[in-house]
Amino acid sequence: MAWRLLSLLLLLPACSAWWAAAPVDRPLPDDSERLVRRAEAAAQRGDHAEATWLFEEAVRSAHPAYGDRALIGLTRLLVLPEYAGRDYDRAARMAERLVREYPGSPYAAEARAWEDLLAAYLTRSRELEKLERELGESIRELERRGQELTRLQHLDQELELRTQELKLRTQELERQKRLDQELERLTNDLAQELERRTQELQRLKSLDLQLEKQQQKKTP
Repeated sequence: MAWRLLSLLLLLPACSAWWAAAPVDRPLPDDSERLVRRAEAAAQRGDHAEATWLFEEAVRSAHPAYGDRALIGLTRLLVLPEYAGRDYDRAARMAERLVREYPGSPYAAEARAWEDLLAAYLTRSRELEKLERELGESIRELERRGQELTRLQHLDQELELRTQELKLRTQELERQKRLDQELERLTNDLAQELERRTQELQRLKSLDLQLEKQQQKKTP
């Protein structure tokens, strides 16, 4: 309900009665009436920055007889969607000030409505900003984790490649070991054969010497 009322109040600038003054009789101790009227005229023609400045000047008057009217004007201006300088937080402060300083003003009821609506809106805006920050942090954390996951996947791929290389090298080492064992076996066999033949050669030499001696004995 509050948001529908806020939307309705935001449509008020389209109405010509938006800047109409409430009927009131009061003395004019300063120049605030002239400033307020100029501000309202500037607001009607769409010169929002000029209107804001004039309303502020009226509020700053020494004894602003039209201070409540200037404050409600500021409140209305600062919530206009088409005003580049709109400031909902400041508008809420202007409405609160009007209620506090001019409780009997004909604009007090409208100011209270603005105060309540803007307070609810600003509270919700802060909640949304907090949620947006938390969402942004969550997104950044997810991105960080995604990057970490990608890095770990690359490490896994690198580890798999290294594992395959190690497996191949292990297989090559085993093959080399088998070759070394075969070479050692062949070397041992060759050494044994060489030893056998050496012994056979020694035996044959001994036989040759014996035969030679026997022949020498037979010869006169």
